[in-house]
Amino acid sequence: MEPDSVLTKNTTMDMANKRVVIISGSRGIGYGFVEYYLEKGAYVITSCRNLDAGNSVQLKTLYEKYKKSGQLKIINEIDITDANKRKIFASNIKNNIDLLILSAGIKGYSTPGMKPHEHTTEEMNQAFKVNTLAHTDLINLLSDKLLEDSAVVVTSSGVSSILDNGSGGYHPYRVSKVMINRIFAYWRNYFDRKAGMIHRPRLITIAPGWVK
Repeated sequence: MEPDSVLTKNTTMDMANKRVVIISGSRGIGYGFVEYYLEKGAYVITSCRNLDAGNSVQLKTLYEKYKKSGQLKIINEIDITDANKRKIFASNIKNNIDLLILSAGIKGYSTPGMKPHEHTTEEMNQAFKVNTLAHTDLINLLSDKLLEDSAVVVTSSGVSSILDNGSGGYHPYRVSKVMINRIFAYWRNYFDRKAGMIHRPRLITIAPGWVK
């Protein structure tokens, strides 16, 4: 059983007044999602590790732009590798969710091209903590807020392919992305079986590329 589908650049949806929750929206792809859905008229809640850090300048500017409309809420000081911080984030989500985007991710290695046995246990564990375990825990914490016909999206990667692994390397990143893809299939099964849910949330994995 696989996740439902993938979103393409041609996917269109009326997001005006929808409620979108984005994990790690201070920079990179996460920030791009925040900016995009605000422009579409959605109400966006996002997490941020440190709003005062230099790489959060864009998000702070965006907050000022939408401050009057109240479209953007930032929950600061959220390290998603910390279980207690994840609970704090979830407790701040008071309304139902139309779209949940899990965009946090780390590469998990210091040098490209390393052989599998050259990666440390610490590197592997850190990749799993961010790219896999944190995301599935957040789905669990927010599952009661997911509306029927809502969607949960995770940023996966083309390198998670088991068959298409010609380039090698990037092992902590690859394996952690394989695992989140598999876990998404399990969550699909869970929502299929959830009592009283006619149209369960769609679970979607995407490979959006990377930000230099």
